[in-house]
Amino acid sequence: MKKQLFFILASFLILLVQAQVPQSERNALVALYNATNGDNWNNHTNWNTSQPVSSWYGITTQTINGTEHVTQISLTQNNLTGQLPAEIGNFPYLYELNLSSNSLSGSIPVEIGNLTNITQLILQGNQFSGNIPASLGNLSNLYYLFLNANQLTGNIPQEIGNLANLRELY
Repeated sequence: MKKQLFFILASFLILLVQAQVPQSERNALVALYNATNGDNWNNHTNWNTSQPVSSWYGITTQTINGTEHVTQISLTQNNLTGQLPAEIGNFPYLYELNLSSNSLSGSIPVEIGNLTNITQLILQGNQFSGNIPASLGNLSNLYYLFLNANQLTGNIPQEIGNLANLRELY
C-alpha cells in the first residue's frame, strides 16, 4: 500500500513539474504584470502566484517537444497601463499576442521582433508612441498586424515588406 501511494505521489509530482513553463517565460509574464500595473487589471486571476501559468487569466499554454510553453497572451480590455517590458520578446512559441484596447504607452519594444512564431500581433487601441520597430520585419509567420488607434509616428519601416505571410495590416 505504501509503495502504491508513493508511486502515485511521485507520478503526480512528475506531471506537476512537466506542466510548468520554463522559468524564462514565467519571469517574462511577471515582468509584463509588474510593468503594466497588474494589481489594477480588471482580471488578474492567478497572476504572479504559484499556480500553473496555464491557470493565469488570458494565458494559453501548450506542450511542445515535451515542455509546456506560453502560446497565447490575450489581455484585451483589461486595464493594462504602463509600458511593455523588453521581456515581451521571451516567448519562443507564442503565436498570438493580443493587448488591444488598454492604456499601454511608450514605444513598442524592439524585442517584440524575437517572437518568430507569432501569427497575430494585436496592439490596437492603446497609446503607443514613437516609430514602429523595424524588428517586426523578423516575424516571418505573421498573418495579422494591428497597430491602429495608437499614437505611432514616422513611416512604416521597409522591413514590413519582409512579411510574406501578412494578410492584414492596420
